[in-house]
Amino acid sequence: MLPKTSHIEFLTVILLSLAVLMACSATDSYSPQSLNQTKLVDENAHTITLNPTQTPTNEPSKHLISDTAKSQLRTVTFMLQVSEIADDLPRYNRGDWNHWTDDDKDCKNTRHETLVDESQKGVTFKTSENCQVATGEWVDPYTATTSTEASKLDVDHMVPLKNAHDSGGWKWDKKKKSMYANDMRYEDHLIAVTARANRQKGSKGPDEWKPENQDYWCEYALDWIQIKVDWELTVTNREFSSLEEMVEICSHPISLTAI
Repeated sequence: MLPKTSHIEFLTVILLSLAVLMACSATDSYSPQSLNQTKLVDENAHTITLNPTQTPTNEPSKHLISDTAKSQLRTVTFMLQVSEIADDLPRYNRGDWNHWTDDDKDCKNTRHETLVDESQKGVTFKTSENCQVATGEWVDPYTATTSTEASKLDVDHMVPLKNAHDSGGWKWDKKKKSMYANDMRYEDHLIAVTARANRQKGSKGPDEWKPENQDYWCEYALDWIQIKVDWELTVTNREFSSLEEMVEICSHPISLTAI
């Protein structure tokens, strides 16, 4: 299992001069090390633009905006591909998105790996084999509530599998769908939340559902944007407008550009 990066480690902008250009060449590969963003810094170091592309890296980025970047940049701009959902898409089949796999063969599947990683204190397991988490301490950012029993939690895909299907994932093969469904490289790609909140959210996008904890809206929107950019997924016009609304509460200026 690849390690996650820390919560606020997405961009570290080093200004060596007033003219800085950072770019990574695209690749068609989607190996577990291949997803990241293209970062472009303008000549005045006032704007970072993220384009939807895939670039080879062994250190997936997380989180979107570092403290250094916040202090040095006026605006961070994200470019999102906007497209409405076609009426003739292949039917979504959850079985095609093989999830909760155990890629490192340690007997803990992706759900339980996520529970271990996100617990605020040491976890206990159901049996001595240490395969399934029983207790710990988790704070659901959707509701700002704390849980100590793993059975009361769901592990949510930040961008739900059906939403990914509808916004471009329908054309992926099963290997890439499974990679998406089990991706733990990003801190919030998979997230432990209360079962109630997860089931209220379902497969809805930000235009249909938002976390009741409004203090989380900025981070929620930025994580949603990051995943859409990383995986070259589209957003609808309503989704784009809702994301614009949510990033307005961010403490640093965010701009979204539709392409």
